[in-house]
Formats: sequence, C-alpha cells, structure tokens
Amino acid sequence: MQRYVNCPFRVNKEVVKREIVYKYGSLKNYCKHAGYSRARFYQIISTPHLSKEVKCLKDLAKDLNMSVDDIVL
Repeated sequence: MQRYVNCPFRVNKEVVKREIVYKYGSLKNYCKHAGYSRARFYQIISTPHLSKEVKCLKDLAKDLNMSVDDIVL
C-alpha cells in the first residue's frame, strides 16, 4: 500500500488478540472497556503507525499491561 510506505511500526495482531481474550474474555468486552467500536479496534491493529508514541498504541499497551515494544513488530 503506497499510502503507508513510510510507516515502519506494525502491531503484532496475534499477540494482541491473544492477550485481550486472556484478560478480558473477548474482543467485544475489551472494545466496550476501551470505548472503541470493533471497526476502530481493527483499524488500530491493522494499519501501520509512524511512531511508537501514538496515543492509540500507548493506550492499547497500557490496557494489556505491556510495553509498546511488546506489541509492535
């Protein structure tokens, strides 16, 4: 995708989903807790990010009690 050529940070989807299901029981419960729609959640984990300091990545890592480096490839 030409649009995201300069975005080096991608979320490790399998790790994030596994941790969410372990800690919250389901993606639906996590999205309700975080105040996201499922579409927004999948947008966060599917699109590359320019920096590790993006608010959505920090919030996701904080909710999972992990560091941003643990959830980024």
